[in-house]
Amino acid sequence: MKPLYCAFLVGLGTLVVAGCTTAPTRLEVGYGMAWRSANVRQTLHPEAGKDGQPVEDLNGRAAQAVVERYRESFAKPPPPPTFIFSAGPAR
Repeated sequence: MKPLYCAFLVGLGTLVVAGCTTAPTRLEVGYGMAWRSANVRQTLHPEAGKDGQPVEDLNGRAAQAVVERYRESFAKPPPPPTFIFSAGPAR
């Protein structure tokens, strides 16, 4: 019985040590690569922040009109959705 118990402990110890490995697995090697590549592909001008030029934007009146139109869109709540269920032939 003692050799079986020792073999069990050696096997359990091996599993515990194997679970603590730090080498990356096949899944971890490319972890986050899809996000990084999508982020790089969506960047229009990667060097834009390094030139120190001011950003051209809307003038004050145009920006104010955009903000007011945005706020007015929330003044009136949207109508509730209507659901139509048909369980048989239409009459």
